[in-house]
Amino acid sequence: MQREQRARRERRTVGGVKQLPWRTHRNPYKPIEVLNEAPNKSRTLITLDLSAVGAGPMTLDQRFDGTSGYAIDTMRGNHEITGGQLALMKENAFPTPLLDYKQRNTKLDLAGKEKVGDRDALVLTVTPAAGPPSRLFIDAETYLPIRSVVTVNVPEAGGDVEQTIEFSDYRDVDGVKVPFVLKGSSAVQNFTITATNVQHNVKVDEALFSKPAEK
Repeated sequence: MQREQRARRERRTVGGVKQLPWRTHRNPYKPIEVLNEAPNKSRTLITLDLSAVGAGPMTLDQRFDGTSGYAIDTMRGNHEITGGQLALMKENAFPTPLLDYKQRNTKLDLAGKEKVGDRDALVLTVTPAAGPPSRLFIDAETYLPIRSVVTVNVPEAGGDVEQTIEFSDYRDVDGVKVPFVLKGSSAVQNFTITATNVQHNVKVDEALFSKPAEK
C-alpha cells in the first residue's frame, strides 16, 4: 500500500498501438502520451498519420480534470465527454481503484475464481457509488490485476459496449509494479498498447487536464 501511495503522479509514453482494420507498409502510429494525477485526473494524447489511407493527420486529446471531460478530436470534432464515459473517468481512481475504495463508497464483492489464459484469477465485482460496475480479475499467485471488464455506453457505437482490458509485462518502476502491455478488446475495436517509458512524480501542467481556454 505504501508503494502505491508513492505513485501520486505518472507520465507514460506508449507506442506499438494496433487498432485500425487496415494494413499498410507505413506505420501511422506515433507515441501516445498518458498523464495521470491522483485522485482521478487524466489526459491521453493520440496522434496518427492516416495519409496512407487518404485521411491525413489525426489527433485525439482526451482530458479529465476530476469533474468534467473534454475531447479535442480532429476527426469527429471537439466535444464535451458525457454519459457512461464521463462516469467511468470519475470513478477511475489513480493509481488503483482499490487504494481508497471505502472512502469513495465503492463496493467490492468476491465473485469466485476464473481462468484468465492459463492463470487462476480471483474475480472482484467493483460497484462504484456512481457509474457502471466492473469486474476486476486478480492473479491468484501474484495478486496483480490481469484483466478488467466494464460495460460503457458509447453513443457513437449505438449503445452499450463491453470493453475488456488485459494487463501484462509488469515491471518495477520506483518500487511500484506497472503493467507495460495493455490489450483491449470490444465489439468496436481491438488494440495493444506497449509502454516504452513510465515516470512517477513528474511536474505536470494542470492545464493539460482541462478544456483549453477559449482564444
